[in-house]
Amino acid sequence: MEITVKVRYNATTERVESYDGKRFIAYLPFSEDDDSSNVANTKEILIGIVSKKMGVPTNRIQFKNKDYMGNFVFEV
Repeated sequence: MEITVKVRYNATTERVESYDGKRFIAYLPFSEDDDSSNVANTKEILIGIVSKKMGVPTNRIQFKNKDYMGNFVFEV
């Protein structure tokens, strides 16, 4: 199953919301320009919070690519 995660930066808390079975919005507490927001680090953070939301182990979620809108696409 393929899921899409849209990232919103500069949130007050780290959380994720599902608005469809395959689409999520993740709120991260750092800015997009921050060193901690590089793609590799953001992927690991997103895998962790999405796995908690879905109840799936982190090793079952793989990063696929970023789509044309800049959203992260994962394979579960």
